[in-house]
Amino acid sequence: MISTQVDINHYDFEETLFDNFKTNHFAKDLWPLVYILSDGETKTAYVGETTDVYSRMSTHLKHKTKSKLTSVHLISSEKFNKSATLDIESNLIKYMSGDNVYQLLNGNLGLANHNYYQKKEVYRDIFNSVWNQLRAEGITKHSIEHIDNSDLFKYSPYKSLWFDQRKVGGKGAHFRLPSQAFLQPGAHLHSTPWPLPRFPLFLHIYSNEWKIQSYDASVHE
Repeated sequence: MISTQVDINHYDFEETLFDNFKTNHFAKDLWPLVYILSDGETKTAYVGETTDVYSRMSTHLKHKTKSKLTSVHLISSEKFNKSATLDIESNLIKYMSGDNVYQLLNGNLGLANHNYYQKKEVYRDIFNSVWNQLRAEGITKHSIEHIDNSDLFKYSPYKSLWFDQRKVGGKGAHFRLPSQAFLQPGAHLHSTPWPLPRFPLFLHIYSNEWKIQSYDASVHE
């Protein structure tokens, strides 16, 4: 049986975390890994992946919004490769959105439409292991099965973005919401508790529906 062991290490998100990385060989040796920046008081989070956690954390610590987050969880495994971390990053964004515990700062789903070796045979179980450990840490709350069966998850903006990114090759995204909805970047819908993704929204009205086009604003910062 293939091991699905995953390590999740928690650090304070501040300059001293680089000293802590010296004892984490995945960080020190530049392994591909996934990370979650978060703040427990504001319930705000950001999900990412990288092969150079030193450089990436240094960049985030200088960012006007992400630097306000207070914790970082590094998710690592001997089984991780670049394809796997891209996939796990995408799934974390999707399911954390549906979990409705943290409001995500992510403006897109990352690379969500690729296949790779043993994606279903091995890495699906690895993602389940990641998710269950995050539940034990209090970062996530509901089971994957619960989220999959949730009506809110079916209409989540990130879930819709995942399907539409596949249709347009990841170059853009469209999703539809009821015409009665009041839309504002980063705000909540009147009829649902999950937040819209925090990026500019371009609205187009088609008969009785809103059609929303989005783009990743972070590339313009």
